[in-house]
Amino acid sequence: MKETIVIETMFPEVPFEERFAKIRQAGYRYAELWNLNGRDPQAVRRLADENGVEIIGLSGDISGRPGDPGMADASRCDDYIALVKECMELAKILGAKYLHMHSNGFDEAGNTLTYPELTDAQKRATMVKNLKTLVPLLEKEGLICVMEPCNSLIDSPGYFLDHTQQGAQIIREVGAPCVRLIYDVYHAQVMEGNLINTIRSILDVLEYVHFSDCPGRHEPGTGEINFKSIVRTLQEVGFNGPLAYEVHPLTTSEDAVRAIKELYA
Repeated sequence: MKETIVIETMFPEVPFEERFAKIRQAGYRYAELWNLNGRDPQAVRRLADENGVEIIGLSGDISGRPGDPGMADASRCDDYIALVKECMELAKILGAKYLHMHSNGFDEAGNTLTYPELTDAQKRATMVKNLKTLVPLLEKEGLICVMEPCNSLIDSPGYFLDHTQQGAQIIREVGAPCVRLIYDVYHAQVMEGNLINTIRSILDVLEYVHFSDCPGRHEPGTGEINFKSIVRTLQEVGFNGPLAYEVHPLTTSEDAVRAIKELYA
């Protein structure tokens, strides 16, 4: 497994520019970004390289600008593809392999855009259409998009892709190796539970895993998820993709790193 630190959530006590050094000092080699928020991608790549950190993934359809189109929005398919192409260019500069994809866009306040004029069937069909359009572009650039089911009960009310099997079925319909799934154990625990059985049922589409505890999205051991059992399951099934710690430290980043490392003790 490629243990990865999500740079927006970990080490919040230091500026963004100092977090790559913190990641390396903690013993990790991989970082994930949500988005650049206007930062110079060349400068961010230099920071990562100087600290011996590889940026492994970033958002493929969130620019940080308000009102980005969403994958499920049937009225803005061309805008959505254009946004993903823009993110693909950033990924190439950063050296990232994975683009994190979402069913919905977000407004200027960060609220989920919900497309009430569309039925669930229309949203799903639009996602499949957009993904099939993206497949040859992803294949050409050697990139992989990983779709992320997110909870619609707490963090993203109205988010369409809110169950794991829903995402797995869409990916199977698209049927391309460059379209895969993120399994975020926090979101899955909020919506579904049954984490270990679910992991075993999605191995044909599973590419990427997010870790944070529930409730609160803090480090392992602060909530209700048995992370040691999940790590053991991932090892048993031979998962070797990115395992990203999307952790908001409850106390200090040092305590959070310690809790993560204890999973493997």
